[in-house]
Amino acid sequence: MSRLSLPAGQTLKEIARRLGVSVEALLPYAGLTDADAPLVASRVVEVPDGLLRGRVRDERQQGAIMRKSAKHGGMNSWLALDIEHKRTRAAGGVHTQGPGDSEREALAEARRTFLRFEADSNELCITLFGTLGASAAVEIRAPALALQACAHALRHLFFGEPPDKPRAAALSSAKAAVNADPKLDLAHLGMAQALECGADAAALQEARAELEFALAQVPDSGVCLAELGRVLGLQGEQTIGLAAAARAVELDASCLLAQLVYAELLLAAREPALALAHFEAASQVAPSFADAFAGVARALRQLGRDSEAERAGATALTLATTDLHRARIRSLTLAAVRAP
Repeated sequence: MSRLSLPAGQTLKEIARRLGVSVEALLPYAGLTDADAPLVASRVVEVPDGLLRGRVRDERQQGAIMRKSAKHGGMNSWLALDIEHKRTRAAGGVHTQGPGDSEREALAEARRTFLRFEADSNELCITLFGTLGASAAVEIRAPALALQACAHALRHLFFGEPPDKPRAAALSSAKAAVNADPKLDLAHLGMAQALECGADAAALQEARAELEFALAQVPDSGVCLAELGRVLGLQGEQTIGLAAAARAVELDASCLLAQLVYAELLLAAREPALALAHFEAASQVAPSFADAFAGVARALRQLGRDSEAERAGATALTLATTDLHRARIRSLTLAAVRAP
């Protein structure tokens, strides 16, 4: 079985059309009686694996393996999910075994490298997590694939790459992580971040549903609370988003995502002094992460401390290691940084 998010505000007929399956095929699994009534609340349901794979097969028969979507270029994301699902099922055929010490150490090292939040180390982690994702031990495979999904998504969310390729790759890895461990909060975090790449309103609602499902399993997952805060902010629900991010910081002040999201929401709420404190906390958690210093620059600019803002922005540009990331930093800071 596969999990499928049904976003609030959409009808089952609309969702079926978007997925390319018939309403009649989807209706028995949705727990609904009226396919034309908008959903009052988001829900996550289980559907047979063949339901979505059938759609991919139909597209293959039409010669549309690399069909164009609303966003041009890149592999069709559902095809990517299908490929990864088959790979995961094959891995599941291996007799389950516990992880060895070397695998645990490798996962811990890859996680530390990931938490540097540099474009170059992020690319390295995609490879490292992919290798660990072939492990026969679920407790290694699931978090490795989940973090690989996050790393793919951060190529767009943090490092400025166009969204299409990172989104398809992140969805593929996140799907495999959820298949390996459906209750793992990191797996749903990866799925949410994948959906946020180039997201429209419907994708944001799906991301929100993924995070709410994760928090139903692990209520004190600070990283999922932080990401939920970001999604809520993008949906215009600033007050609830601030509360979620504040709770994430309370749970784990060393979580970079919690500090960063909380600071961003405070800045949007015109609370630059508080935002500055949390951007600075983020820069201490990850001293090589350019976006934290860009945030410091933006908060200082709002406070009228222009010379300090200039220095912080220059630091951010120095820390960015790719042209795409530097362009993103300039876009973030705008007048806070004088272009070199």
